[in-house]
Amino acid sequence: MSSNAKESPGKADYQEHSMWKYDDESDLYYPVISPKDLPDAESDLSIYTKFTLPNGKNVEGYTVGVERVFSMGLFGDNNIFFINKNMPDLSTEQIKMFLVEQPLLEIEKASDIFPLKYRTLINADGFSDVTGTFDMGETFGLTDK
Repeated sequence: MSSNAKESPGKADYQEHSMWKYDDESDLYYPVISPKDLPDAESDLSIYTKFTLPNGKNVEGYTVGVERVFSMGLFGDNNIFFINKNMPDLSTEQIKMFLVEQPLLEIEKASDIFPLKYRTLINADGFSDVTGTFDMGETFGLTDK
């Protein structure tokens, strides 16, 4: 495996290598340079992503997965804020902290960031970008939070 392993890749790491795979044996992330580096499970793949909020403003971060995106990280000033469909309460707290750190986004309630449109920023030969919409909405009780 690559010597570029990271415990938790940050924004600069994703700008250098747009895809990272998690290895549970080493508990580290490794850059995906070519298709042969892809993990067996798409839930172990994180991809540099641009998100568009409902108000048209953009945020960078990453998505986890390809066909079934269930988790993401949003890059704040010096932090990564996590959103995970399997952890709605923790995700709501993370979104609230992210919005406090990002007042220029002009969003007050956590629920107002949804639906989030996304487009991966892969920028590597042999790969195509993925687009989609991530919404936790009413199903996860975020309507008025």
